[in-house]
Amino acid sequence: MTDPKTRWDKIQAWFKNNPIGVIILLLLAIVGAIATGLESGSKILDKLRPPKSKLVVRDVLIQPLEQFPVLEELSPSNEEVFPYGARTSFELRHDAGGLEALTISSLEIDVKHTPNAPCPFRVDGDRMFGAGKKPVEGFEVTLSGGRVERVRHQQKGAGSGGEPERVGRGVNLLDLTPPLPSINVAPPGTGENAQDYEKFAVEFRLNDSALYFITLSAIFSSLSESRDRAPILTVKLCRP
Repeated sequence: MTDPKTRWDKIQAWFKNNPIGVIILLLLAIVGAIATGLESGSKILDKLRPPKSKLVVRDVLIQPLEQFPVLEELSPSNEEVFPYGARTSFELRHDAGGLEALTISSLEIDVKHTPNAPCPFRVDGDRMFGAGKKPVEGFEVTLSGGRVERVRHQQKGAGSGGEPERVGRGVNLLDLTPPLPSINVAPPGTGENAQDYEKFAVEFRLNDSALYFITLSAIFSSLSESRDRAPILTVKLCRP
């Protein structure tokens, strides 16, 4: 039986003494050097590349609707379930980690829906006062049948020479008619007219008897970076 060591010595000798073997060894050495150079170059470029800008979510607030039925809690839970809808507010801010401004292209809703699900409360009466609910400043999202039925956006002064009311029907709250101006957040200290944050108010209302689990996220991008997602909030709503 041939000694493995002797066999390996013969293979080495063939490569060293045969012109073809020498060429193969040279090619392998060149490929190894190129691979090492590319890896080192990539590490250097990573260090020289400016930091990526990110969107930061701050001051998230979720509250019951101002006008809602008086309820009796039936099954206490660690997870709060809001009756008939909820009012939310939050702030989207530039993280100051990069030098590029961020464009917020979408406020996207993901809806999970269980029709006729039991709510952890019972309606005992109501306290709906006045001639109806007051207009919402910001986004008002009506949900029915497990989908977004309507989106309304209204700013302060709308209807009296101010901004017009905008309407949409999709999961992107910013997809409205007429369209909103572009929403951008810049790095802090960029300039007097540059804003490094944007505040939002979103009110959700249910139009059908169901349990809803809603997730809201922001989709953003910069000139050099592709689209990214920033989770904002999750909320559970129920209407008997």
